[in-house]
Amino acid sequence: MAVSALNNPQLIVNTQQQQAADDASSAANAEATRDTSVEFLEILLIQLQNQNPLEPTDTNELTNQLIQQSQLEQQIQTNEKLDDFLKTFEENNGLASLGYIGKRVELLENSAPLQGGTADFSYIIDGEADFVELTVTDGNGNILYQEDGSTGIGPHNFTFDAANSETPIEDGAPVYLFVNAQDSDGETLDGLISAYANIDGVDGSGDSDLLTAGNLTYSLSDILRISSSE
Repeated sequence: MAVSALNNPQLIVNTQQQQAADDASSAANAEATRDTSVEFLEILLIQLQNQNPLEPTDTNELTNQLIQQSQLEQQIQTNEKLDDFLKTFEENNGLASLGYIGKRVELLENSAPLQGGTADFSYIIDGEADFVELTVTDGNGNILYQEDGSTGIGPHNFTFDAANSETPIEDGAPVYLFVNAQDSDGETLDGLISAYANIDGVDGSGDSDLLTAGNLTYSLSDILRISSSE
């Protein structure tokens, strides 16, 4: 089962600790750069105070030193702004993922979570079918249900009801739809299957957020369509 950041307090604590460590590292780097800048100014001031009045520091050299100091200050400000931008981007990205919770999504998958005792699919056959058989299995390949599918021009919707299965299956468990379609000559026809799921959580434990629906996880790139939960 996927770990959800919404119902795992330890994951939230770990994320906050990691964020605090990143902030501390950024602050330490900025402080070190500022110390270098201050040290540079102190050395420059000592140099000016102790220069030979008869042989003052070359104007071009002094100008170059001041330019270097200005560039250093600009680099400090740029780094700080970049850190702020990255932090804001990460926070907004996480909030965007949370916005999927409660939404109904369609995915190019043949697996759907059993939610409320049912799982919804859609399928379309590439060609004129004479025979279509729908088979639903669990994650171990055990057949839960079979029926004849529609041979007409698709797409066709199909809902698996766990009440029709002789094998008990828990809510949240994944079920898989397989479509066996043949033309009048008995040749197998290709097809596409999509699954529907109501997003109920976000898994933020990896490098990128994953959406959770029951015991299944999906990446944002898997989503074909989004709508309000039915």
